[in-house]
Amino acid sequence: MVFPIVGGLGEEIPLLMLRDGGVNYWHRANKLPMQALTAGRERQSYVCDILIDFVDDKQDTIDEFNAGLEAAGLEYAELMKLHAVYSDAENLRTNTSVIEAFRELRGQGKVRYLSLAQHGKMRYEILHAAIDSGWFDVIQLPLNPLATDEDFEVIRHASDSDIGVMAMKTCAWIAKAGTEPPPDGRLDPGVARASLGTAGLKWVLSQPGVTVAAVWVTTESEVEQALAAVDSLPTRAEQVALGRAVAAAGPVWCRLCGEHCEGVCPVAMPISEIALADVHARAHGSPTPDEVQLLRMAQSCTRCGACARHCPYGVDVPRVLAAAARRGA
Repeated sequence: MVFPIVGGLGEEIPLLMLRDGGVNYWHRANKLPMQALTAGRERQSYVCDILIDFVDDKQDTIDEFNAGLEAAGLEYAELMKLHAVYSDAENLRTNTSVIEAFRELRGQGKVRYLSLAQHGKMRYEILHAAIDSGWFDVIQLPLNPLATDEDFEVIRHASDSDIGVMAMKTCAWIAKAGTEPPPDGRLDPGVARASLGTAGLKWVLSQPGVTVAAVWVTTESEVEQALAAVDSLPTRAEQVALGRAVAAAGPVWCRLCGEHCEGVCPVAMPISEIALADVHARAHGSPTPDEVQLLRMAQSCTRCGACARHCPYGVDVPRVLAAAARRGA
């Protein structure tokens, strides 16, 4: 049985806490201290995936996967996880080199299942195409209490097709709820972000069709919040706290769709990519060089407001871009 929380990147001590707390699925095993995490454990007692990043050549994919196995000290991994390797649905349908690589590796006994993680503005189109292809066993998409109808449509489609669903970026929105002043003052200052972390993860795990949630942990407190969410529904108090936090974060949490704002931007800014880079930079403490380039593009915002007027979720897009520009400065 797979524990419903996946171990993500973080310091070794929190990861060992996750292991001792029952976690038995390790995401990006080639980036984790697997020797410490699996010491004294039977191989059948835990599940791993090896991440394949932006590769579209069969042999390159095989080489990257084998290098990942070697780095993790594994003879095989349960999953090969493709990370945003497709640009659109047509690219998924026609570029089968990665699928061919997976089948060859599976034939060698090095991997069993194929997973696709997708974010960004084309994620819905790509994930639906992935489900229809019949090639994938698991899909991964961002999910939190600010989810949209499109998110739930993908989950229902996967569930109806007997495909597992892994939720990611489950707690990133909380930073917006905790640091942005609510416009109407409804966020109770006594609601601790720690309780929101547990409540938000409970909400994610309670959604029909969601199999498992990937969490990013770097502190003991974050581990405790994640483990407290297992096998438990949000309490009434947590539901109230989530409602208030969602009201606070909604106007500043970009849904990353890019469908309504980017087409009306007078400077053709890649708004969804900038917003995603800001989420990553906030979660990891500082932006990568590539993220800095994206964040600095936000400085070109003219604050005309066209993006906000066209956003169906009521996001104050110029405010989101201003925050991104500050982070990239």
